[in-house]
Amino acid sequence: MAAVIELVKTYGSSGSPTTVVVTSPGLLSEDSNASPIAAPVRVPAAGTEYSYECWLQFRVNTAPDNLCNNFQIWSSGVAVGTGMVITVNSDAVDTYVTPVDTDSAAGSRVDFADKDSGDKIDIDGDLVNVSDTTDFMVFQLEIDNTAEPGNKSYTVYFSFDES
Repeated sequence: MAAVIELVKTYGSSGSPTTVVVTSPGLLSEDSNASPIAAPVRVPAAGTEYSYECWLQFRVNTAPDNLCNNFQIWSSGVAVGTGMVITVNSDAVDTYVTPVDTDSAAGSRVDFADKDSGDKIDIDGDLVNVSDTTDFMVFQLEIDNTAEPGNKSYTVYFSFDES
């Protein structure tokens, strides 16, 4: 039977986090699963404003016959906008910690726009059983005072192998 893989977001205190299935996780001004309209990150008058970290994983909902592995993510290669950068960890982050809205220290941080189809990020995890998860992908939005206000969107592409 073909596996069913879900994208899940974890938020809240590391002592009692909440995990939900998401299709469009936002980079928010609060640690929640609110909509970006309800919790926007605003352009600061000076300096840099950070979203809360967005902790995402792939999780098995229907188990594969054998294994799902070789998970990778990448971007379109286009920056989200002037004065804005989306960062992500480029190495393994396997332990959840309470999200912060300061400069993220979760893994080695890179500009996600630099990770296009020619330079994908590997996400560790061999998923065999229902509820198995990969390591975390920790996204964060940085906005400086040169950014134009408005709603922005980004796309995360992903692939994996199933056997």
